[in-house]
Amino acid sequence: MPSSIKGIPLKRIFELIAIASVFMLTIGYIAYDATSTAFLAREISALDRHARIQVLDLAKQADPDLKRSLHRYESQNSFYYLQRNIDGVKQTLYSRSLPKPFLQKIQSLASSQQSADKKNGFLNINNQKYIWASASLPGDAYKLVLIERSTLELGTVFLVLGVLGLLMIIIIIGIVFSIIKRQYSIRDDELFARSLRDPLTGLANRTLLYDRLQQTIASAKRNKKSIALLLIDIDRFKEINNTLGHEYGDIILKQIEPRLRKVVRETDTIARFGGDEFAIVLSIAHTGSVARCLDNVMNSFHLPFYIDEIKLSMSIEASIGVALYPNHGDDPETLIMRAEMAMYKAKKQGSQISFYTPKDDPYSLRRLALISDLRQAIENNELSLHYQPKVDLENHRITSVEALLRWNHQKHNIIPPIEFIPLAEQSGVIKPLTQWVLKTAIRQYQKWHEQGIHLNIAVNLSARNLHDQHIVQDILNMLEESEMDPSRLELEITESAMMVEPDQAKAILQSLDHLGIKLSIDDFGTGYSSLAYLKDLPVDNLKIDKSFVMGMLYEKNNAIIVNSTIKLAHGLGYQVIAEGVEDKETLEKLTTLGCNAAQGYHICRPLSADELSAWFKTSSWNLARTS
Repeated sequence: MPSSIKGIPLKRIFELIAIASVFMLTIGYIAYDATSTAFLAREISALDRHARIQVLDLAKQADPDLKRSLHRYESQNSFYYLQRNIDGVKQTLYSRSLPKPFLQKIQSLASSQQSADKKNGFLNINNQKYIWASASLPGDAYKLVLIERSTLELGTVFLVLGVLGLLMIIIIIGIVFSIIKRQYSIRDDELFARSLRDPLTGLANRTLLYDRLQQTIASAKRNKKSIALLLIDIDRFKEINNTLGHEYGDIILKQIEPRLRKVVRETDTIARFGGDEFAIVLSIAHTGSVARCLDNVMNSFHLPFYIDEIKLSMSIEASIGVALYPNHGDDPETLIMRAEMAMYKAKKQGSQISFYTPKDDPYSLRRLALISDLRQAIENNELSLHYQPKVDLENHRITSVEALLRWNHQKHNIIPPIEFIPLAEQSGVIKPLTQWVLKTAIRQYQKWHEQGIHLNIAVNLSARNLHDQHIVQDILNMLEESEMDPSRLELEITESAMMVEPDQAKAILQSLDHLGIKLSIDDFGTGYSSLAYLKDLPVDNLKIDKSFVMGMLYEKNNAIIVNSTIKLAHGLGYQVIAEGVEDKETLEKLTTLGCNAAQGYHICRPLSADELSAWFKTSSWNLARTS
């Protein structure tokens, strides 16, 4: 409840109400007193006339039956008092029902000198109001006093006054609380309006954006139009906050709002979607208008941003994701989700602008179904491992095989790892999946070892595996259980996976290295690792990504990258393995450049364990055996 209304304290307001109530009661009483006096005067005047008429009637009668003549005044509310003086004989008659207090009072009035001047009036006896009037004949032969109870009751008066006063108080309190309610309503409206606005920029917040988007969709359905939802993310805004401070970061955000307003129509909605994210809802007739708006938005960010306090001018880049109604969804939740996906894709690829496409949707129905199926794939015996050999180019010998996971889905047949491995990482299935691969590969190693075939076996770890604090202990338990030599196990980690959490990745790799396990950086050249980071990693091999190897004979830049990587790796003390060797010429070129090992379809495609065992017998590559 507010402590004041229009600046007046509530305590003072209630004091004023009390004073006003007393004042109104006083005014009411005064008004009543004046009214009741007039009313009594009229009653007395009427009784006075009755008394005069009655006394004249009595005098006209010869030896009248006085009691019979005055019987109308024999009641609880009407009385008479009569003195007769005929021929010196005095006689007093009065109502039998006349109370003694009245009798004494009337006798006093009748006998007093004052009563000779005063012929009427009113009496208060036992808190009841009575009127009286007297009349007499000359010589006081007859003197009559009539008494009647007034129709104006004092209790009724106070009841009426009380009701009037109470009504007045209720009206005043009602007015006051009406004012309070209005104050509350105004404040609630202000609070509600503020709850729908971003306090920093004044733009619509997420809640209002959702509501506006819902309204715009409904309007578009009626008018058969389209909608574009743009989600804008400020690139490297965290760096701005960390460098300049959040205060100056807020200044930048405030400058974005007027720029966006200039490039959209008044009917379009602009919202602050998150910390450094903004949203625009456009009603469009065709996609060409979206392209123009996107150009205008991007151009608005290219203009310098000024921070006067520190005299700094800076340019800012943004990533924009776009989802269209009805193409990409027909409700706010779907459009927002898909615009976010497109925005993250633009940010990841550095393309600045990206439209939603179903193939990039990790939440499509097919993917959701595959996630569910993947959980059952191990139990349903749908997974298998194929193996691709790696050969030592100097000794012309098979040194190891890489275990490659395959999923033979009951409905969709063979599903490639590039599709289901990301699903496994997103859904948390990656841990049991990795454990199954490791156990299966180790069992196959044991079988070959029992057959006298001595090979290292390589298994891939994902970025999510490097976040698992138990991965090292799990691998150690498997090695001890199988009695496998740790140096025979190779673990391959992609360059990009290591850069997700580089410090944690480095700690896990060091622990694995201490166990004697060999480590390789997979897909080298496709990530963003620095040489300063790589040189401190306990790795044994660098695997050059196949995208460079496959085109090295025809693309000069690819050949330069392969040659430089080989020299760099050797300089750091690493062995080099080339992936994607598809022909004899590439293999010979790699040998010439000093590459240590290679794998690819020219050597052998991935095969099942039985097929690879048969290939060992017919291959021209040497194989380390024991008799």
